[in-house]
Amino acid sequence: MYHSRDLRIEAHLFLSILAFHAAHLIPSRLRTGGIHSSWGTLKVKFNQMHRVTTVLPQNATHCTLLNKDEDLKPFHRKVFRAMGLKTNTYTRRMKARRPSEEHVNM
Repeated sequence: MYHSRDLRIEAHLFLSILAFHAAHLIPSRLRTGGIHSSWGTLKVKFNQMHRVTTVLPQNATHCTLLNKDEDLKPFHRKVFRAMGLKTNTYTRRMKARRPSEEHVNM
């Protein structure tokens, strides 16, 4: 790790600590849900799953977000339940993010 600015060092440390906590939280939640698979097994099994996300603009301030999970196996559903996540198709209306001026002028 080489950063010369304090802000970048702080950001790197923050992200490292966040990743450390996530790496402990996820297996803990899965064990509570009765899943004792290793990270390697989870990676292989979830590489078989696809989630398609479509954003549909509604007006200047809102859009509709459509999520569709494809190829879900019973194992995937069990993991999603253990983590408290939704599966299959769901729709959510949300406030649209406007691009910043620097991105528009590029």
